[in-house]
Amino acid sequence: MKNQLFLSLIGVLLGGCVLDTVIVPQITVIPDTENEPVVTREDDLLYERVSEFSLLLSKRPTSDVIIRVSADVSGEVVIQNDEIVFTPEDYDKPQMVKISGIMDSIEDGDQKVNLLFTASSEDIAFNNKTVVRNLLNKNVDKPEILLSYNSRLETSEGGKMVEISGELSSKPLAPVIVSVKVSDPLEAVVDPKSFKFDPNNWDEAQIITVTGLPDNQMDGDKKYYLEFDKSESDDEKYNGIQLENLELVNRDIDHADFMVRYEGSLVTRENGSDRLKVYAKLTSMPKQGVSVELNVNDETEAEVSPAQLVFTSENWNVEQVVTVWGRDDDEFDGDQEYALVFSPSVSGDLNYNGKVIDPIPMKNVDDDTLSVDVVKVHESEISCDGSTQEGIVDIKLSMKPITDISVELSLFDKNGQPIAGLRSEPSLLHFSPDNWDKPQSVTIRAPGKEDIPSKAYYKYVYLNSKILSKDEAQYPEQTPTLLFSLKAVCDPGDFNYTGEVQKVRLSPGHYLMTVVGAGGGSSHGKSNGGIGGKASAEFKLKKPTDVFVYVGGAGHECADPGVCAGYNGGSVGCIGRNSGGGGGASDIRAVKDSYENRVIVAGGGGGGAYILLGKTSIGGSGGWEKGESGKTGTSEHKETPGGGLNGCSDGSNKCKFGEVYGTPSINYCGGGGGGWYSGLSGQQLNVSGAGGSGFIYGYQQSDKTALDDDVIEFVSGTANWSTGADRDTNGSASIRVVAKEIE
Repeated sequence: MKNQLFLSLIGVLLGGCVLDTVIVPQITVIPDTENEPVVTREDDLLYERVSEFSLLLSKRPTSDVIIRVSADVSGEVVIQNDEIVFTPEDYDKPQMVKISGIMDSIEDGDQKVNLLFTASSEDIAFNNKTVVRNLLNKNVDKPEILLSYNSRLETSEGGKMVEISGELSSKPLAPVIVSVKVSDPLEAVVDPKSFKFDPNNWDEAQIITVTGLPDNQMDGDKKYYLEFDKSESDDEKYNGIQLENLELVNRDIDHADFMVRYEGSLVTRENGSDRLKVYAKLTSMPKQGVSVELNVNDETEAEVSPAQLVFTSENWNVEQVVTVWGRDDDEFDGDQEYALVFSPSVSGDLNYNGKVIDPIPMKNVDDDTLSVDVVKVHESEISCDGSTQEGIVDIKLSMKPITDISVELSLFDKNGQPIAGLRSEPSLLHFSPDNWDKPQSVTIRAPGKEDIPSKAYYKYVYLNSKILSKDEAQYPEQTPTLLFSLKAVCDPGDFNYTGEVQKVRLSPGHYLMTVVGAGGGSSHGKSNGGIGGKASAEFKLKKPTDVFVYVGGAGHECADPGVCAGYNGGSVGCIGRNSGGGGGASDIRAVKDSYENRVIVAGGGGGGAYILLGKTSIGGSGGWEKGESGKTGTSEHKETPGGGLNGCSDGSNKCKFGEVYGTPSINYCGGGGGGWYSGLSGQQLNVSGAGGSGFIYGYQQSDKTALDDDVIEFVSGTANWSTGADRDTNGSASIRVVAKEIE
């Protein structure tokens, strides 16, 4: 009954239709390695070999299928394309996976490897499907000790070397030692005396060096061998390996000759003080004694000792010393040339018999050298007012000449350069055998004012003399004689108030510039004007430069309408009352006559305000780095801001750069002082004017300056600020040369 019901159900389900063949979804990998694994080798990559597997799917997937290929053992194979993608369109088109064995440098035998082909897909029929194929990676590692060298196996008796490098073909399980020696230790030496490998350095080249040794015998080139002991190791595969000996040759450099040297110059002197040493030895051991006789070719000029050298097999390589010294011939004949000469060598060793040593040329310096002697000198100093001093030099000869001679004189500084305007009178002296020892006076005339540049210099003066003669005697070049130091200090000078610009041109050099700002004017002699500022600093001029000097004028008491401002930036006091005007700044400008080209500025003092209600009002002092504020005479009024580096000292924007500013329009107030930034005039009743600010280029930074260090440069550490001109007093300026060193 149950069987019938089951069959009836099947019949209903099939509905009388014919059932198609069912295809199971799976990954097909060819070849099938169930019976025999695919074989790879550790040297596949070396020989560019690959093993291939073909992949395809058994049926069309509903979405992409990604197959990832991996190995269950690392370090044995490399998979060149480890990810394959099949789409519903190309599922039945075979795709290839390429596998190669890799070298592990370990003697570990053949290794089995399982390749895993694992699918991932949104099609659950294929997702996580895995196919396994078997591989066998063949071991090709062979235990070998590999030697190499990059030059000929040739050493020399002069120390030429050969380097031999060694390394292992595979990683050992234990240290490996190969001892090395040379077959003839008289021909060469090896260092170190063994190769030492271990599991950490087995593939790093180990170097031994073979160095040729001298034997000091003319025995020709010699063959020898580098011999290797059997390797020693607890790793059986590397124990007992025997390397073949290497044949080398040691080149003979020995030859029969003399080695001769000397120290210093080949010069002797007639007084015998300079003794010349010559050293001689053989280059190789002689078979029998070798003798050489020696002398000088002019016995009136020098002597030599010993007269013979003898070399044997015992002392052939020990230097023997020959001494040569000059003789005095009591003649004024100048320096004479001669030579140390050697006779042909005598020996029973044919290699050394008849050897000739080249003569050694020498010179004997004549003690009777004629020279120019300076007997007396005087120092000369030059001033800038046109006056000079004269140096007197007395000159004679050191010895009696053979004939009449003349001495030409010239003057130079320490660099051999003439000094402008400096001259000797006369410039040519005449001596004879009768007057050679009688001093002749020469006047050294210093330069005139027109030859002195506008800077300070100190120069050493040297006298150079040249002996002129018609005879054949060779007179040596004379050594320049230091006579005296020549001094010239030429300051541009002091500058006082003139009410207009004063222009000078300065040469390159170092200058100390000082400016003193003018004082502010006082009111009725009771309310005081401010004191001017003072600034000084050293500057280096790098090229000829025009300089413009402005000296500030003092502020004065103002009468109605009262024009009383000090020259160069001071402003007037109040209208209608006798307040004081501001003092003018003093400054020095370079290159151009403009506010932006001011090098150094000292601010002027502010003017005093007219006294009201018995109060005292004092003008602000002129600038150091900033101008002092003007003082008020009543408690309800504020101070007047002074000039600063970048504007007013209170941070306001009222002060003017270099210009007169703040002309008052009311009574009872003082005028502002001039400066880098001018001080403000008193703008309220009974308020004095403020002082102007000071400035030193290079010491202070301002975006207003147009100067640059290519022309003028501030000398660090030389800036100095102090108080300047008193109230009601004009300013001043000065430029002084700073002599840095003797030239």
